[in-house]
Amino acid sequence: MMLTTFEYIDVYASVLENFSFWSTVIVAFAMTIAVAMLSRKMRGGVFGTVLAYFSGGMLFVFFGFMANMVWFQEFLPTLTFMYGPLYIAGFALMGVGANKLLKVING
Repeated sequence: MMLTTFEYIDVYASVLENFSFWSTVIVAFAMTIAVAMLSRKMRGGVFGTVLAYFSGGMLFVFFGFMANMVWFQEFLPTLTFMYGPLYIAGFALMGVGANKLLKVING
């Protein structure tokens, strides 16, 4: 059976969409872990604290991204309402970290 042009494009788009999703998940998770490990390696201090806030914020944004996925929403419908607060908490944590860094830079 031969695929028509539109069926071929649809299959190709689905594969590309799947690849894009999984590469986003892998890179986001890996970078969150890397930032958390770097913050622990600094053993406190201003930059270690800032990186800890950023890694926590990145983790919340990652969880918000995952909660917004359709296949998670089918599994647990209450996740539909969770991605907004998770994004807000994540960006708030990153803002707190940036504010701490600004206070140190300005003296």
